[in-house]
Amino acid sequence: MPFITKNKTNWKFILIVIILAIIVGGGIIYWIENFFISTLEFPISKKTEITNNKIADWSTYRNEKYKYEIQYPKNWNFFEGGQETDPAVLNITRFFTKTLINSVIKIRVYKNPSDNYQKILQGEENVPNPRAMEKRNKDYYFLISYFGKEEGIQIFESMVSTFKFID
Repeated sequence: MPFITKNKTNWKFILIVIILAIIVGGGIIYWIENFFISTLEFPISKKTEITNNKIADWSTYRNEKYKYEIQYPKNWNFFEGGQETDPAVLNITRFFTKTLINSVIKIRVYKNPSDNYQKILQGEENVPNPRAMEKRNKDYYFLISYFGKEEGIQIFESMVSTFKFID
Protein backbone atom coordinates (compact mmCIF):
# COMPACT_ATOMS: atom_id res chain seq x y z
CA MET A 1 0.00 0.00 0.00
CA PRO A 2 1.86 3.10 -1.11
CA PHE A 3 1.16 6.54 0.32
CA ILE A 4 -0.13 7.89 -2.98
CA THR A 5 -2.30 5.83 -5.31
CA LYS A 6 -3.74 7.23 -8.52
CA ASN A 7 -2.68 10.77 -7.52
CA LYS A 8 -4.64 10.49 -4.25
CA THR A 9 -3.20 10.32 -0.71
CA ASN A 10 -3.88 6.97 0.95
CA TRP A 11 -5.00 8.24 4.39
CA LYS A 12 -5.91 4.78 5.71
CA PHE A 13 -2.34 3.55 5.18
CA ILE A 14 -0.83 6.67 6.79
CA LEU A 15 -3.20 6.37 9.77
CA ILE A 16 -2.31 2.70 10.32
CA VAL A 17 1.44 3.51 10.22
CA ILE A 18 1.00 6.34 12.76
CA ILE A 19 -1.05 4.17 15.14
CA LEU A 20 1.51 1.35 14.95
CA ALA A 21 4.36 3.81 15.62
CA ILE A 22 2.55 5.16 18.70
CA ILE A 23 1.92 1.66 20.06
CA VAL A 24 5.53 0.52 19.50
CA GLY A 25 6.98 3.76 20.92
CA GLY A 26 4.72 3.56 23.98
CA GLY A 27 5.72 -0.04 24.57
CA ILE A 28 9.42 0.83 24.43
CA ILE A 29 8.99 3.74 26.85
CA TYR A 30 6.96 1.54 29.24
CA TRP A 31 9.64 -1.18 29.16
CA ILE A 32 12.47 1.29 29.82
CA GLU A 33 10.69 2.94 32.76
CA ASN A 34 9.43 -0.24 34.42
CA PHE A 35 11.98 -2.93 33.73
CA PHE A 36 15.31 -1.61 32.52
CA ILE A 37 15.86 1.20 35.04
CA SER A 38 14.63 -0.86 38.01
CA THR A 39 17.42 -3.40 37.43
CA LEU A 40 20.01 -0.64 37.89
CA GLU A 41 18.81 0.44 41.33
CA PHE A 42 20.68 -0.73 44.46
CA PRO A 43 18.40 -3.04 46.44
CA ILE A 44 18.12 -1.96 50.07
CA SER A 45 16.33 -4.28 52.46
CA LYS A 46 12.92 -3.28 53.77
CA LYS A 47 14.41 -3.16 57.28
CA THR A 48 16.42 -0.09 56.29
CA GLU A 49 13.98 2.57 57.25
CA ILE A 50 15.94 4.60 59.75
CA THR A 51 14.41 8.04 59.58
CA ASN A 52 16.32 11.06 58.34
CA ASN A 53 15.88 12.61 61.80
CA LYS A 54 17.76 9.72 63.40
CA ILE A 55 20.58 9.90 60.84
CA ALA A 56 20.70 13.68 61.34
CA ASP A 57 21.74 12.97 64.95
CA TRP A 58 24.68 10.84 63.80
CA SER A 59 28.30 11.95 63.80
CA THR A 60 30.24 12.50 60.58
CA TYR A 61 33.60 10.89 59.82
CA ARG A 62 35.55 12.86 57.22
CA ASN A 63 38.72 11.68 55.47
CA GLU A 64 40.49 14.62 53.82
CA LYS A 65 43.26 12.52 52.25
CA TYR A 66 40.92 10.21 50.31
CA LYS A 67 38.14 12.82 49.98
CA TYR A 68 35.07 11.12 51.44
CA GLU A 69 32.76 11.31 54.39
CA ILE A 70 30.24 9.02 56.00
CA GLN A 71 27.85 9.33 58.91
CA TYR A 72 27.81 6.86 61.78
CA PRO A 73 25.78 6.48 65.00
CA LYS A 74 26.98 8.64 67.89
CA ASN A 75 27.37 5.62 70.17
CA TRP A 76 29.79 4.02 67.67
CA ASN A 77 33.56 4.57 67.62
CA PHE A 78 36.00 4.54 64.75
CA PHE A 79 39.63 3.58 64.40
CA GLU A 80 41.75 4.53 61.41
CA GLY A 81 44.73 2.42 60.42
CA GLY A 82 45.84 -0.87 61.85
CA GLN A 83 46.93 -4.09 60.21
CA GLU A 84 45.34 -5.35 57.04
CA THR A 85 46.20 -8.66 55.40
CA ASP A 86 45.79 -7.27 51.87
CA PRO A 87 48.87 -5.21 50.85
CA ALA A 88 46.78 -3.41 48.17
CA VAL A 89 44.82 -1.58 50.90
CA LEU A 90 45.99 2.04 51.15
CA ASN A 91 43.84 2.94 54.15
CA ILE A 92 41.35 1.25 56.43
CA THR A 93 38.84 2.73 58.84
CA ARG A 94 36.82 0.56 61.22
CA PHE A 95 33.52 1.53 62.87
CA PHE A 96 32.34 -0.46 65.89
CA THR A 97 30.30 -0.35 69.08
CA LYS A 98 30.48 -2.20 72.38
CA THR A 99 26.78 -3.12 72.17
CA LEU A 100 27.29 -5.16 68.98
CA ILE A 101 30.32 -7.17 70.05
CA ASN A 102 32.38 -8.54 67.13
CA SER A 103 30.41 -6.44 64.63
CA VAL A 104 32.54 -4.16 62.45
CA ILE A 105 31.99 -1.87 59.49
CA LYS A 106 35.18 -1.34 57.49
CA ILE A 107 36.06 1.12 54.76
CA ARG A 108 39.07 -0.05 52.78
CA VAL A 109 40.64 2.26 50.19
CA TYR A 110 42.37 0.79 47.13
CA LYS A 111 44.17 2.28 44.16
CA ASN A 112 43.83 -0.99 42.27
CA PRO A 113 41.52 -3.75 43.54
CA SER A 114 43.07 -7.10 44.40
CA ASP A 115 41.75 -10.67 44.39
CA ASN A 116 40.94 -10.23 48.06
CA TYR A 117 38.85 -7.16 47.15
CA GLN A 118 36.67 -9.29 44.88
CA LYS A 119 36.34 -11.98 47.54
CA ILE A 120 35.13 -9.44 50.11
CA LEU A 121 32.76 -7.80 47.62
CA GLN A 122 31.16 -11.18 46.99
CA GLY A 123 30.85 -11.91 50.73
CA GLU A 124 33.64 -12.40 53.24
CA GLU A 125 34.34 -16.01 54.13
CA ASN A 126 33.99 -17.35 57.66
CA VAL A 127 32.25 -14.26 59.06
CA PRO A 128 28.65 -13.88 60.23
CA ASN A 129 26.23 -11.84 58.05
CA PRO A 130 28.74 -10.52 55.50
CA ARG A 131 27.75 -7.47 53.44
CA ALA A 132 29.85 -5.35 51.09
CA MET A 133 29.34 -2.30 48.90
CA GLU A 134 31.66 -0.63 46.44
CA LYS A 135 32.03 3.10 45.76
CA ARG A 136 34.43 4.63 43.24
CA ASN A 137 35.74 8.00 42.28
CA LYS A 138 38.31 8.84 39.61
CA ASP A 139 41.26 7.96 41.86
CA TYR A 140 40.25 5.19 44.28
CA TYR A 141 38.04 2.22 44.99
CA PHE A 142 36.23 2.20 48.35
CA LEU A 143 35.10 -1.15 49.72
CA ILE A 144 32.61 -0.72 52.56
CA SER A 145 31.96 -4.02 54.32
CA TYR A 146 30.13 -5.34 57.36
CA PHE A 147 30.31 -8.52 59.33
CA GLY A 148 28.70 -9.27 62.65
CA LYS A 149 25.33 -9.55 64.29
CA GLU A 150 22.08 -9.33 62.35
CA GLU A 151 21.12 -6.13 64.20
CA GLY A 152 24.03 -4.27 62.59
CA ILE A 153 22.90 -4.81 59.00
CA GLN A 154 20.38 -1.97 59.20
CA ILE A 155 23.05 0.39 60.52
CA PHE A 156 25.45 -0.69 57.76
CA GLU A 157 22.89 -0.02 55.04
CA SER A 158 22.05 3.37 56.55
CA MET A 159 25.73 4.30 56.81
CA VAL A 160 26.33 3.34 53.17
CA SER A 161 23.43 5.59 52.15
CA THR A 162 25.26 8.57 53.75
CA PHE A 163 28.64 7.91 52.08
CA LYS A 164 29.67 10.75 49.76
CA PHE A 165 32.73 12.17 48.09
CA ILE A 166 33.99 15.61 49.05
CA ASP A 167 36.09 18.18 47.21
